[in-house]
Amino acid sequence: MIDFVQAVLEFRHTGQICAGFKGQWDTDGTIEWTTDIGMNVEGSHDSRIMIRSQNKCDEDTFKEVYISGNPAKFLQGHNLFGSDDLLSLMAYALRRALDAIGKPVDEFTYRRWLVGAGVEIKMVDITYMWHVGSRDKARTWLRALSHTGHMKHRGRGEFRGETLYYGRKSRRWAMKMYCKGDELDSKKKGHRLPGSFFIDPYKLDGKRLQLYADDCVRFELRLLSLELKRLHLDEGTWWQTVDALQLFRAHLQGLQMSEQKLRYEALELELPDHLSKTYRMWRKGYDLRTMLNKATYYRHRKDLLEHGVDIGVTAAGDASAPESRVVPILRPLEAVPARVPDWAEGRSIYFDASKAKSGV
Repeated sequence: MIDFVQAVLEFRHTGQICAGFKGQWDTDGTIEWTTDIGMNVEGSHDSRIMIRSQNKCDEDTFKEVYISGNPAKFLQGHNLFGSDDLLSLMAYALRRALDAIGKPVDEFTYRRWLVGAGVEIKMVDITYMWHVGSRDKARTWLRALSHTGHMKHRGRGEFRGETLYYGRKSRRWAMKMYCKGDELDSKKKGHRLPGSFFIDPYKLDGKRLQLYADDCVRFELRLLSLELKRLHLDEGTWWQTVDALQLFRAHLQGLQMSEQKLRYEALELELPDHLSKTYRMWRKGYDLRTMLNKATYYRHRKDLLEHGVDIGVTAAGDASAPESRVVPILRPLEAVPARVPDWAEGRSIYFDASKAKSGV
């Protein structure tokens, strides 16, 4: 789905759209620089999007409007799932925002936006989620990826807080992954579901959304201006034929990880406590025959063999087995992608691109 967007769209209007300005003055009172502050417009469930006028052509007339924000959240109140149609999503959200501040969009301009005419894309996030079975498994999966994952041209991942980044400081594109269930429980207001999802009439939706996201690993691809220009996707018209998922996969395909490492990390969660401790010691390379009494050693070895682990063989030797090969990250992910749930179809918590095209 399309997540965060920054773009400039042609929209001739009178009366500046802004929430003031900020600047800097020298000691003599001379203005060194000023910049307009965008206006935050409230959408669904208190979610907001920022807009401001741009490209002044006379005293009080402007040719363009700049938009920055998450149109899915603005329209749905959340961004757990949504549309892959960038142009429809952005055009509909911007028209809603401009209507809200008393600057209605004429039909001709709106139809131009829908086909990308007069639209310049500055930055876009494309995001997808995968169900991995539980929140603990999502955390384990990310930890395993941080230990053994490698992305072409981006190297090893970097954890900041609970989020794993690849190419965080890149001027072209970056990828990040995190447990969506943990994000919804975050103390940061912008990450949690809006308060309206915890009271009637949306209380049931709130519970469903939290349950839906609880075991998900979230991947976000951020395409910056230089990368968009390289791909010729800085002009809106090209987005009429873009397959967002294919574009996402093209950037993700360079990420690889050890299949064996992921299996080992996941197994640790499944073992009972008495075996989990032995298992962790074995993975660190200890000779357990010298650390456990004979009866305990053979009992634990028998139990762990049922899980495909032989503590009679050192961990280093086992890790070099054929199954420790490096595999593309897409393979373990393709099994359970998080799709739009049936209970959300046709409701306000899911934006349908056909709604934008019909002009409703």
